[in-house]
Amino acid sequence: MAIVNLSKCEKQEHPLADGGSMVVYRDGRHRYYDEEAHVACPSVTTTLVHLDPPFGAGVGWAKNEMAKGIDPSATSAEARKLGNELHNAIDEYIKDGTVDESNLAFSAWFKEFSRTEWVASEQFVLSSGQHGLFGGTLDAISMDKDGELVLHDWKSKSSFREVGRKDMAQIGGYYLGLKSMGSAYL
Repeated sequence: MAIVNLSKCEKQEHPLADGGSMVVYRDGRHRYYDEEAHVACPSVTTTLVHLDPPFGAGVGWAKNEMAKGIDPSATSAEARKLGNELHNAIDEYIKDGTVDESNLAFSAWFKEFSRTEWVASEQFVLSSGQHGLFGGTLDAISMDKDGELVLHDWKSKSSFREVGRKDMAQIGGYYLGLKSMGSAYL
């Protein structure tokens, strides 16, 4: 079994319910590792490739773009850029209250979520339990009006509340990861 050089990975300390913490690492290919780094855990989205066929790497979306005469690689690069900018703006707002008024997508998000009580943002999770080995990055955790935790994964759709089966399974995977870790957030 190959040992991974964790110094080349992003590192995040995750608080645990027992008062301790767990360090989770993510490499540039969105594979996740624990501190021993013996096994690369694939991302939750990689494990869900079989849902809503053809899900894998946006195959269905790319076919639709090509049918319209649009080059999906150009559209995809711009969509990734805009998606990353939105994720970064949301993360900055949740962590330090920064409001990016120049980002129109963020403004729409802010209008819907400005009154939300945020608990955490961009949390690495890792499941090594009975549900298999996988990891992921949970976009945010909030508290609802009844004191229940809500897990968020931002999607660039017409509404932030519009989700499909794959999206629900992804959130379920994040929940299982948090539970497997013994996360303080549950």
